[in-house]
Amino acid sequence: MIILLPPSEGKNFPDPSTKSSAKGQLSRSELLAALPFNQELQSSREQVLDELTSLPLSEETFETVGVTIRKQDEVAATLEMFSYPPQAAREVYSGVLYQAADWNQWKSNAVAENCFVVSALWGLVRPSDLIHAYRCPMGTKLPQLGALKSFWKQPISKVLNRLAQDELIVDLRSGTYQSVWPATQKQAEQAKCVFVPVKVVTLVKGVEKVVSHNAKHARGELAGFLVKNNLSCKTPEELLQAAQAMALDGGYSVREARLEDKSERVFELILRTE
Repeated sequence: MIILLPPSEGKNFPDPSTKSSAKGQLSRSELLAALPFNQELQSSREQVLDELTSLPLSEETFETVGVTIRKQDEVAATLEMFSYPPQAAREVYSGVLYQAADWNQWKSNAVAENCFVVSALWGLVRPSDLIHAYRCPMGTKLPQLGALKSFWKQPISKVLNRLAQDELIVDLRSGTYQSVWPATQKQAEQAKCVFVPVKVVTLVKGVEKVVSHNAKHARGELAGFLVKNNLSCKTPEELLQAAQAMALDGGYSVREARLEDKSERVFELILRTE
């Protein structure tokens, strides 16, 4: 089983006082060499890093990475990231999904090591990998490299097509990140895998509605439940059973889970929250 996660907009950026600190510092080459799938992804990582960190601290750059001047300090930290010590990815991403997953408390196990964040800067990273916080969503269009969702499609697909052979893919990504390696029957046949994207709904006046905040929270709960219990599901039905066990637990926002068959190799796990 492989769990695919989106990065969060919420990130823990470094304290400016740690800039140029010798403690825990890694050079760019050392950090890149330690990241997973280095042989396949290093060139792409270097290209994005080269262009991103060469941008000026300006209003045009804020617009490029999709933030306002209020995030100036975070953009500055992005442009000068190698002046700061890196952190494990589980310490960097801090959005709703990751808070619900309680992922900064994850212990290393087989399920955790098969969780990958799909990143517009780092490509694919595991919870334990050392990275720098950054402002660069997959919707970014850099002046030279262009749209990052197009730029990353080939290198990330190459890795995941190999990694996913005969695996169940629990897809917790949002739309932009799904586009890099889509959860389709065609892609599943190519990778010889089974996709299970997770949809989250809430009852509003008796009608099921998708609510973004609830969706992120419930997906995070599912990821955390699978990791904490080291549940490596081999089939969509086993994943459904795990989600139903989580719903019965009572300590989660998920109240019901069901599975829908979309095609031979693509299923959809639907979680209903409170």
